[in-house]
Amino acid sequence: MISAQFDMVSWPWFIAVYAALIAGIALGLLHFSALWWNCRAFAQGRIGFALLVQLARFAILILAFVGLAKLGAGPLLAAALGLLLARGVVRRRVERQSGRTGHAPVGREIAS
Repeated sequence: MISAQFDMVSWPWFIAVYAALIAGIALGLLHFSALWWNCRAFAQGRIGFALLVQLARFAILILAFVGLAKLGAGPLLAAALGLLLARGVVRRRVERQSGRTGHAPVGREIAS
């Protein structure tokens, strides 16, 4: 019984979870940084570019998470955790750049 439980938790599974966590962090940094570019483009009136960035953000995220879901629940959850960790990193970076907390600058403040 003990050997059967040990076989379920194998090193390749841990490697897949760790790789998925790293992938989730990378995806999150890309996704939320692109969200910042997206907000700036909308605020500057570049609607076409903003919509293109929006579409690309979601397409990349969906394709990556569908692929990770095929690896199983562990890697999928690890990638989701990585995405959330990256969200906090990007949020703090944007808050430092804007000098405000809670929201990013809009309108003419962006060009400053």
